Parts: sequence; C-alpha cells; structure tokens
Amino acid sequence: AYSLDARTPDEAITSEMVRGVGVGEQRPQAIIAVADSTNLERNLYLVFQLRELGLPMVLALTMSDLARRDGIVVDAAELERRVGVPVIMTSARKNLGLADLVSSIPGLLDRARVSASPSAGPDNSPARILGRYQAIEDTMKATVTRKQAAKNVTRALDRILLNPIAGPLILVALFALMFILADGIVMSEA
Repeated sequence: AYSLDARTPDEAITSEMVRGVGVGEQRPQAIIAVADSTNLERNLYLVFQLRELGLPMVLALTMSDLARRDGIVVDAAELERRVGVPVIMTSARKNLGLADLVSSIPGLLDRARVSASPSAGPDNSPARILGRYQAIEDTMKATVTRKQAAKNVTRALDRILLNPIAGPLILVALFALMFILADGIVMSEA
C-alpha cells in the first residue's frame, strides 16, 4: 500500500487495519512501517500518513543491500530526524537489521502505553496533501543520494530489448541473421 486513501484493495485493507475500523479489528498499539529503500520516495507518503495517526512507530527500510548495490545511499539518521520515528535499515536476504527491528518492539509497546490517544486519521485537506508532498521532496533531497554505479549490463540490455519499438525490431533482426547464417551453412555443405 502506498496510501491510507484507499484506491486499491491492499490500501483498503491497510487503512482499515491501521484505523481499527474493519470487522472485528482493533486499532494497533504501534506500527512497524516497512518501506523499500530502492523506491523510498513512493513509500514516504504512507509513512507520513501513518505518522499523523499519532501511534508509536518505527520505520524499517528494506532492501538496503540492493539500494547500496544500485548506488542509492540513504542517510538513516537524517531520515529519522525528518520523519520523527526511529529508522532501521534491513535486508531480509542478508539477514541485516532484523535483530535491531525485533529489539525495537518492546520500546514501541512501552511508548504505546504512555502515549496520548492517537488521532482518528490523517488530515486530507488539499493544503495538508501538498504539505506531505513537499515534505517528501525535502526529505528525499536531504536523505537520499544516488551515486553513479558501475554500468549494470543487464539493466541496460533490458531497457533496450524490452522497449516496445526497439525490442521487436531487434528480435526480427536476430531471426533474420540466424536464417541467413543457417542458410549459408546449409549452402556451403551442399
């Protein structure tokens, strides 16, 4: 889900769960927000909305190893300062940060016991929505840098070969080349 403003089934479920409005649902005591490090900008809108709920929260940035591989550097300390919640870099593939995430849960629950009552939900006035997008832009500029990573041959080939115009033309050219080579081999043997 990318927003609590339900436009898709997964967003509807997330929104109902977090607000505790689903059938038989109770409002959670705390939130572990999970965001993709390789696509942080897209995930921050939901993170800012969740923060507005007033519940204790921790932000787990997943795929930090892939982000690093792709030349994406996230300043977790600055992100924590700007978002206002603890940020933990994780990678399930490499088992990084998971122990830190698990150890943060008791602190979250302790804060839930002493925190003020949470708000009913995020303010979705046009000014507030624009404010969130401005906060996302400012946060991205201050916390994420993209280094020039070494050229990734696979990604470059994907960009060319999966292009809706160039891809089929290249495929036809390869088939034609194979036909010409195969025909040339057959003719030379005859």
